[in-house]
Amino acid sequence: MGLASGDARATFGANGGRLLSLSFDGYELLRTRDRRNDVWFGGFAMAPWSGILPNSTVDFEGDSSRMPPSWGEHSLHGLVRSGFWQIEDGRLDTSLPAEWPFGGSLSLEPTLTPDSLLLEFTLTAGERRMPAAIGFHPWFSNVILGGSRLSFSLPPDASQRELGDAGEPTGEWIDPAAGPWDDCFRTGLPFKLSWAEAGALAIRSSGAYIGVFNKEDSGTAVEPMTSSPGAMSDVLEPGESLTLDVQLEWSAS
Repeated sequence: MGLASGDARATFGANGGRLLSLSFDGYELLRTRDRRNDVWFGGFAMAPWSGILPNSTVDFEGDSSRMPPSWGEHSLHGLVRSGFWQIEDGRLDTSLPAEWPFGGSLSLEPTLTPDSLLLEFTLTAGERRMPAAIGFHPWFSNVILGGSRLSFSLPPDASQRELGDAGEPTGEWIDPAAGPWDDCFRTGLPFKLSWAEAGALAIRSSGAYIGVFNKEDSGTAVEPMTSSPGAMSDVLEPGESLTLDVQLEWSAS
């Protein structure tokens, strides 16, 4: 599905409902391909959890459910990034797969203007009460057309998730350590990316959390989330919905 508005362009695919391309003023902002797997390019939804689910296990109301391992013994970035999404009337929809015992569905409604892309994700429970979280995982190119290189700094109110010696969250939030990062932050302010002479992108989200991965030469991931990685902080009653709104706003230099 292709969207156009002025000099803005966005393309979505039915495989994973993935944002395959996003450009403003002729600048492609995403890392659009990678030789590894589908974790490493474009922009994809994460549901019903974001980040690493430890030991691929969901513990909910006294029951344990095993998810398919996809990152060693763990399960990474939810269950919807590789499945088929229905595209109709400018909206993308998918059902959570059979591995998720609670049922439910996820939809994405994108809106493109000449200087912004708004993404509205809605996770809806099926016939069972269920834990829930939504995230969006875009990969931005570190160097875009003309050679402009990506730079950013954390929002001034950001706090970093503290991890213990074994990499487990302690439950505390601390002043950010020096980067590069592969971790989660809490912030209520826009996250701003800049490409020198080309322009800047402000990421705004209704979620309270954002993941940052900037340990690669070619791309940087900035991931709005409703819960911290591996957590599903919301509980949905049958038929109830959780939303995540993400706005990517471009300003030319």
